[in-house]
Amino acid sequence: MKITGLSDTDALQRLSKYGLNTIGPDKKISLAQRILLQLKSPVTLVLLTATIVSGVVGDLLDSIAILMIIVLNLGIALTQELKADATVAALKTLATPLARVLRSGKKKEIPAAHVVQGDYLILDAGDYIAADAQLIEAFQLSVDESILTGESLPLEKQSDAMIFGATLVTTGSGMAKVTATGMTSEVGKIAQLLTESNPDKTPLQLRMDESSRLLLFISGGIVIAVSILFLIQGQPWQHIGLLTISLAVAAIPEGLPTITTLALTLAVGRLSKRNAIVRNLMAVETLGSTEIICTDKTGTLTTGKMEIREIIGTN
Repeated sequence: MKITGLSDTDALQRLSKYGLNTIGPDKKISLAQRILLQLKSPVTLVLLTATIVSGVVGDLLDSIAILMIIVLNLGIALTQELKADATVAALKTLATPLARVLRSGKKKEIPAAHVVQGDYLILDAGDYIAADAQLIEAFQLSVDESILTGESLPLEKQSDAMIFGATLVTTGSGMAKVTATGMTSEVGKIAQLLTESNPDKTPLQLRMDESSRLLLFISGGIVIAVSILFLIQGQPWQHIGLLTISLAVAAIPEGLPTITTLALTLAVGRLSKRNAIVRNLMAVETLGSTEIICTDKTGTLTTGKMEIREIIGTN
């Protein structure tokens, strides 16, 4: 029986039903959500409280100064995140592979994102497999599945064997019928597990939260002690209120978030010069806290490819 593949109409209907063959889609974070995420830290909440309190007691100069520090901190963090997101998006566009499929009896080259279940992939050495599929034909076909298994050596594949998206055909040729795309593929399932995980706070975040709580506790204790002392002395309530509020505002390190953000931003700049893209500022601190990396063998952390780095003449 001659294989003709899907018609363009069938492929379009399946694409509408199952969606694009992409890992994601990425969750879009609005500007308001980004701002709220930045404002969740205890230090920033304390600064906001200080801004409000300073404004209430009439110390507008301090209130404006603290507010400017908060805005500066937010601006730096948001700018870095948006730049990193733009870079990642650009890389995804550049990395979008093409796939050769059989449609209506003809070979066609289409974006890998448009591959659908039921498509027939035409595979040759050097091709990245666009989706999970079952081999129909295999001629000395071997596939590098290190991205899934960690095994750096290619595996030989026979007819009826399964092959998986994002893996690389190293030798031979073949044809395979697509069985799963996008998030239903094996790579998609791994991506889903990653999106569902709840990352722990970094050591720096934990220390800053701890310092903020300790600072609030100490400053609160001092404010209460001073208030009691002035009450015993018979001072008027207005005077006690202004004094205690001034003490609370003075105890808050307004420059701490800005200094931390600037330090992390400088580290991001140094990493970018080494072609390392950092999406979240705190990831820099996590990387800096890493002392030991454990790995079983080479080929898993690397791309498993050989390339010419230098040609030395024989003359």
